[in-house]
Amino acid sequence: MSFFAVGDRYRDTYEIEVVFPFFDGELAIARSGDQRFLLQHAQLKKQAPSRAIQQYRSLDHPLILPYREVYTEERSLVFIRPYEPFQPLYDAIRQQPASEDELVRWGKSLLHMEAYLRSKPLPMYFILDPRNIGLTADGKLIVLYCGLRQITALEPSLDWGSFFYILLTGEMREEPLDKISADAPFSRPMIRLLQKSLRNQSVDSVLSQIENYERKKKGKGLLDRLFGDQAEEEQPQMTPNRIVVPTLVPSSWKEAAERERLEQERLAREAAERERLEQERLAREAAERERLEQERLAR
Repeated sequence: MSFFAVGDRYRDTYEIEVVFPFFDGELAIARSGDQRFLLQHAQLKKQAPSRAIQQYRSLDHPLILPYREVYTEERSLVFIRPYEPFQPLYDAIRQQPASEDELVRWGKSLLHMEAYLRSKPLPMYFILDPRNIGLTADGKLIVLYCGLRQITALEPSLDWGSFFYILLTGEMREEPLDKISADAPFSRPMIRLLQKSLRNQSVDSVLSQIENYERKKKGKGLLDRLFGDQAEEEQPQMTPNRIVVPTLVPSSWKEAAERERLEQERLAREAAERERLEQERLAREAAERERLEQERLAR
Protein backbone atom coordinates (compact mmCIF):
# COMPACT_ATOMS: atom_id res chain seq x y z
CA MET A 1 0.00 0.00 0.00
CA SER A 2 1.29 3.44 -0.95
CA PHE A 3 2.36 5.71 1.91
CA PHE A 4 1.87 8.98 0.01
CA ALA A 5 -1.19 9.66 -2.12
CA VAL A 6 -1.59 12.40 -4.72
CA GLY A 7 -3.86 15.13 -3.37
CA ASP A 8 -3.34 14.24 0.29
CA ARG A 9 -1.65 16.56 2.75
CA TYR A 10 1.20 15.06 4.73
CA ARG A 11 1.17 16.44 8.29
CA ASP A 12 -1.51 18.89 7.10
CA THR A 13 1.27 20.91 5.48
CA TYR A 14 2.68 19.28 2.35
CA GLU A 15 0.22 18.73 -0.50
CA ILE A 16 1.36 15.70 -2.51
CA GLU A 17 1.62 16.39 -6.25
CA VAL A 18 3.34 13.26 -7.60
CA VAL A 19 4.52 9.97 -6.04
CA PHE A 20 7.08 7.43 -7.24
CA PRO A 21 8.42 4.13 -5.87
CA PHE A 22 11.99 4.61 -4.67
CA PHE A 23 14.02 1.57 -3.55
CA ASP A 24 12.22 0.23 -0.43
CA GLY A 25 10.05 3.32 -0.02
CA GLU A 26 8.67 6.24 -2.01
CA LEU A 27 9.61 9.70 -3.22
CA ALA A 28 7.03 12.45 -3.54
CA ILE A 29 7.07 16.02 -4.78
CA ALA A 30 4.86 18.19 -2.60
CA ARG A 31 3.91 21.82 -2.30
CA SER A 32 3.59 23.99 0.78
CA GLY A 33 2.61 27.56 0.04
CA ASP A 34 4.68 28.74 -2.92
CA GLN A 35 7.52 26.24 -2.32
CA ARG A 36 8.08 22.67 -3.49
CA PHE A 37 9.62 19.96 -1.34
CA LEU A 38 11.01 16.49 -1.87
CA LEU A 39 9.51 13.96 0.53
CA GLN A 40 11.06 10.52 1.02
CA HIS A 41 9.59 7.56 2.87
CA ALA A 42 12.20 5.03 4.03
CA GLN A 43 11.79 1.74 5.93
CA LEU A 44 13.46 1.06 9.29
CA LYS A 45 15.06 -2.06 10.76
CA LYS A 46 14.47 -0.71 14.24
CA GLN A 47 13.22 2.48 15.80
CA ALA A 48 15.51 5.45 15.19
CA PRO A 49 16.73 7.21 18.36
CA SER A 50 16.14 10.95 18.73
CA ARG A 51 19.84 11.64 18.18
CA ALA A 52 19.54 10.02 14.73
CA ILE A 53 16.86 12.56 13.80
CA GLN A 54 19.09 15.40 15.02
CA GLN A 55 22.01 13.98 13.05
CA TYR A 56 20.01 14.02 9.82
CA ARG A 57 18.98 17.63 10.42
CA SER A 58 22.57 18.68 11.10
CA LEU A 59 24.10 17.10 7.96
CA ASP A 60 26.05 19.73 6.05
CA HIS A 61 27.62 18.59 2.79
CA PRO A 62 27.42 20.10 -0.72
CA LEU A 63 26.30 16.79 -2.28
CA ILE A 64 23.49 16.18 0.22
CA LEU A 65 20.16 17.99 -0.04
CA PRO A 66 19.58 19.48 3.44
CA TYR A 67 17.04 17.80 5.71
CA ARG A 68 14.46 20.39 6.73
CA GLU A 69 12.43 17.97 8.85
CA VAL A 70 12.61 14.26 9.73
CA TYR A 71 9.46 12.56 11.03
CA THR A 72 9.17 9.16 12.67
CA GLU A 73 6.32 6.99 11.43
CA GLU A 74 5.50 3.38 12.28
CA ARG A 75 8.64 1.42 11.26
CA SER A 76 9.71 4.18 8.86
CA LEU A 77 11.10 7.69 8.52
CA VAL A 78 9.87 10.55 6.36
CA PHE A 79 12.39 13.14 5.21
CA ILE A 80 11.36 16.65 4.15
CA ARG A 81 13.88 18.42 1.93
CA PRO A 82 13.81 21.43 -0.39
CA TYR A 83 13.16 20.36 -3.97
CA GLU A 84 15.77 21.20 -6.59
CA PRO A 85 15.09 20.24 -10.22
CA PHE A 86 17.60 17.66 -11.39
CA GLN A 87 18.23 14.91 -13.90
CA PRO A 88 18.83 11.47 -12.36
CA LEU A 89 22.34 10.28 -13.10
CA TYR A 90 20.75 7.05 -14.34
CA ASP A 91 18.93 9.00 -17.09
CA ALA A 92 22.07 10.96 -17.97
CA ILE A 93 24.34 7.94 -18.41
CA ARG A 94 21.74 6.03 -20.40
CA GLN A 95 21.74 8.92 -22.87
CA GLN A 96 25.51 9.39 -22.73
CA PRO A 97 27.80 7.17 -20.59
CA ALA A 98 30.35 8.97 -18.45
CA SER A 99 33.80 9.72 -19.81
CA GLU A 100 36.79 8.59 -17.76
CA ASP A 101 37.40 12.19 -16.67
CA GLU A 102 33.79 12.53 -15.48
CA LEU A 103 34.01 9.21 -13.68
CA VAL A 104 37.14 10.27 -11.77
CA ARG A 105 35.65 13.65 -10.88
CA TRP A 106 32.31 12.19 -9.74
CA GLY A 107 33.99 9.25 -8.01
CA LYS A 108 36.25 11.44 -5.87
CA SER A 109 33.33 13.68 -4.84
CA LEU A 110 31.19 10.70 -3.83
CA LEU A 111 34.03 8.95 -2.02
CA HIS A 112 34.76 12.05 0.07
CA MET A 113 31.04 12.33 0.86
CA GLU A 114 30.97 8.66 1.91
CA ALA A 115 33.91 9.32 4.25
CA TYR A 116 31.95 12.25 5.73
CA LEU A 117 28.90 10.04 6.34
CA ARG A 118 30.96 7.28 7.93
CA SER A 119 32.57 9.77 10.32
CA LYS A 120 29.25 10.72 11.97
CA PRO A 121 28.55 9.62 15.59
CA LEU A 122 25.91 7.26 14.18
CA PRO A 123 27.70 5.89 11.07
CA MET A 124 25.86 6.55 7.83
CA TYR A 125 26.03 5.46 4.19
CA PHE A 126 24.44 6.27 0.86
CA ILE A 127 23.03 3.93 -1.76
CA LEU A 128 25.70 3.47 -4.42
CA ASP A 129 23.33 3.51 -7.38
CA PRO A 130 22.92 6.05 -10.24
CA ARG A 131 19.17 6.12 -9.52
CA ASN A 132 20.04 7.62 -6.13
CA ILE A 133 22.10 10.49 -7.57
CA GLY A 134 21.02 13.54 -9.54
CA LEU A 135 22.65 16.17 -11.74
CA THR A 136 21.52 19.76 -11.30
CA ALA A 137 21.42 22.37 -14.05
CA ASP A 138 24.99 23.47 -13.23
CA GLY A 139 26.25 19.88 -13.32
CA LYS A 140 26.47 19.45 -9.55
CA LEU A 141 25.82 16.01 -8.07
CA ILE A 142 23.14 15.60 -5.40
CA VAL A 143 22.53 12.42 -3.40
CA LEU A 144 18.99 11.43 -2.37
CA TYR A 145 19.09 8.40 -0.04
CA CYS A 146 21.39 8.49 2.99
CA GLY A 147 20.86 5.73 5.55
CA LEU A 148 21.91 4.87 9.10
CA ARG A 149 23.89 1.68 9.70
CA GLN A 150 21.83 -0.96 11.53
CA ILE A 151 18.80 1.37 11.65
CA THR A 152 17.44 2.04 8.15
CA ALA A 153 16.40 -1.12 6.31
CA LEU A 154 17.89 -0.52 2.86
CA GLU A 155 21.56 -1.49 2.52
CA PRO A 156 23.98 -0.88 -0.41
CA SER A 157 24.33 -3.82 -2.79
CA LEU A 158 26.97 -2.58 -5.26
CA ASP A 159 30.70 -2.06 -4.77
CA TRP A 160 32.64 0.90 -6.16
CA GLY A 161 34.03 -1.01 -9.14
CA SER A 162 30.59 -2.18 -10.28
CA PHE A 163 29.19 1.33 -9.77
CA PHE A 164 32.00 2.88 -11.85
CA TYR A 165 31.39 0.29 -14.58
CA ILE A 166 27.70 1.28 -14.74
CA LEU A 167 28.64 4.95 -15.13
CA LEU A 168 31.05 4.18 -17.99
CA THR A 169 28.70 1.89 -19.90
CA GLY A 170 25.18 3.09 -19.01
CA GLU A 171 24.27 -0.56 -18.35
CA MET A 172 22.37 -0.89 -15.07
CA ARG A 173 23.25 -3.84 -12.83
CA GLU A 174 21.58 -5.06 -9.65
CA GLU A 175 24.43 -7.39 -8.61
CA PRO A 176 28.18 -6.70 -8.34
CA LEU A 177 30.54 -7.70 -11.15
CA ASP A 178 33.05 -10.50 -10.65
CA LYS A 179 35.74 -9.12 -12.94
CA ILE A 180 36.46 -6.62 -15.70
CA SER A 181 37.35 -8.00 -19.11
CA ALA A 182 40.87 -7.13 -20.28
CA ASP A 183 39.44 -6.04 -23.65
CA ALA A 184 36.81 -3.72 -22.12
CA PRO A 185 36.59 -0.46 -24.13
CA PHE A 186 38.45 1.64 -21.56
CA SER A 187 42.05 2.76 -21.14
CA ARG A 188 44.35 0.25 -19.42
CA PRO A 189 44.73 2.40 -16.30
CA MET A 190 40.92 2.61 -16.06
CA ILE A 191 40.53 -1.16 -16.42
CA ARG A 192 42.98 -1.57 -13.55
CA LEU A 193 41.10 1.00 -11.46
CA LEU A 194 37.81 -0.81 -12.07
CA GLN A 195 39.28 -4.23 -11.29
CA LYS A 196 40.90 -3.02 -8.05
CA SER A 197 37.61 -1.39 -6.99
CA LEU A 198 35.49 -4.53 -7.39
CA ARG A 199 34.27 -5.99 -4.07
CA ASN A 200 35.86 -2.94 -2.49
CA GLN A 201 33.95 -0.85 0.06
CA SER A 202 37.03 0.92 1.48
CA VAL A 203 36.97 4.65 0.76
CA ASP A 204 40.72 5.05 1.29
CA SER A 205 41.56 2.06 -0.91
CA VAL A 206 39.42 3.25 -3.84
CA LEU A 207 40.74 6.81 -3.54
CA SER A 208 44.25 5.36 -3.66
CA GLN A 209 43.36 3.49 -6.86
CA ILE A 210 42.05 6.72 -8.40
CA GLU A 211 45.31 8.47 -7.50
CA ASN A 212 47.24 5.63 -9.20
CA TYR A 213 45.03 6.04 -12.28
CA GLU A 214 45.68 9.79 -12.40
CA ARG A 215 49.44 9.29 -12.07
CA LYS A 216 49.48 6.75 -14.88
CA LYS A 217 47.37 8.98 -17.12
CA LYS A 218 49.62 11.97 -16.40
CA GLY A 219 52.71 9.87 -17.08
CA LYS A 220 51.19 8.60 -20.33
CA GLY A 221 50.46 12.17 -21.42
CA LEU A 222 54.10 13.12 -20.81
CA LEU A 223 55.34 10.13 -22.84
CA ASP A 224 53.06 11.13 -25.70
CA ARG A 225 54.56 14.61 -25.76
CA LEU A 226 58.12 13.33 -25.56
CA PHE A 227 57.98 10.37 -27.95
CA GLY A 228 54.79 10.77 -29.94
CA ASP A 229 53.76 7.51 -31.65
CA GLN A 230 56.58 5.54 -29.98
CA ALA A 231 54.62 5.52 -26.72
CA GLU A 232 52.16 2.67 -26.25
CA GLU A 233 48.87 3.65 -27.84
CA GLU A 234 45.82 3.95 -25.63
CA GLN A 235 42.22 4.36 -26.59
CA PRO A 236 41.49 8.10 -26.77
CA GLN A 237 38.98 9.33 -24.25
CA MET A 238 36.31 11.81 -25.25
CA THR A 239 35.04 14.37 -22.76
CA PRO A 240 31.97 15.80 -24.48
CA ASN A 241 29.94 18.60 -22.97
CA ARG A 242 27.16 16.95 -20.99
CA ILE A 243 23.77 18.56 -21.39
CA VAL A 244 21.87 18.43 -18.11
CA VAL A 245 18.12 18.83 -18.44
CA PRO A 246 16.63 19.29 -14.96
CA THR A 247 12.98 18.37 -14.79
CA LEU A 248 10.19 18.37 -12.25
CA VAL A 249 9.47 14.70 -12.92
CA PRO A 250 12.57 12.74 -14.07
CA SER A 251 11.92 10.13 -16.75
CA SER A 252 13.25 7.23 -14.66
CA TRP A 253 10.73 8.15 -11.96
CA LYS A 254 7.97 8.17 -14.58
CA GLU A 255 9.03 4.69 -15.69
CA ALA A 256 9.01 3.46 -12.10
CA ALA A 257 5.59 5.02 -11.54
CA GLU A 258 4.26 3.44 -14.74
CA ARG A 259 5.57 0.02 -13.66
CA GLU A 260 3.93 0.54 -10.28
CA ARG A 261 0.64 1.56 -11.94
CA LEU A 262 0.66 -1.48 -14.22
CA GLU A 263 1.44 -3.74 -11.27
CA GLN A 264 -1.43 -2.22 -9.26
CA GLU A 265 -3.77 -2.70 -12.22
CA ARG A 266 -2.67 -6.33 -12.55
CA LEU A 267 -3.25 -6.95 -8.85
CA ALA A 268 -6.64 -5.24 -9.06
CA ARG A 269 -7.66 -7.43 -12.03
CA GLU A 270 -6.54 -10.56 -10.20
CA ALA A 271 -8.44 -9.51 -7.07
CA ALA A 272 -11.56 -8.78 -9.15
CA GLU A 273 -11.26 -12.17 -10.87
CA ARG A 274 -10.89 -13.94 -7.52
CA GLU A 275 -13.93 -12.08 -6.22
CA ARG A 276 -15.94 -13.04 -9.31
CA LEU A 277 -15.01 -16.71 -8.97
CA GLU A 278 -15.82 -16.64 -5.27
CA GLN A 279 -19.24 -15.11 -5.95
CA GLU A 280 -19.94 -17.74 -8.60
CA ARG A 281 -18.92 -20.49 -6.18
CA LEU A 282 -21.17 -19.13 -3.45
CA ALA A 283 -24.06 -18.81 -5.93
CA ARG A 284 -23.60 -22.44 -7.06
CA GLU A 285 -23.49 -23.65 -3.48
CA ALA A 286 -26.62 -21.66 -2.62
CA ALA A 287 -28.43 -23.04 -5.67
CA GLU A 288 -27.36 -26.57 -4.76
CA ARG A 289 -28.60 -26.14 -1.18
CA GLU A 290 -31.90 -24.79 -2.50
CA ARG A 291 -32.28 -27.76 -4.88
CA LEU A 292 -31.59 -30.26 -2.11
CA GLU A 293 -34.04 -28.49 0.20
CA GLN A 294 -36.73 -28.58 -2.49
CA GLU A 295 -36.13 -32.29 -3.02
CA ARG A 296 -36.35 -32.91 0.73
CA LEU A 297 -39.65 -31.01 0.98
CA ALA A 298 -41.03 -32.88 -2.03
CA ARG A 299 -40.17 -36.24 -0.42
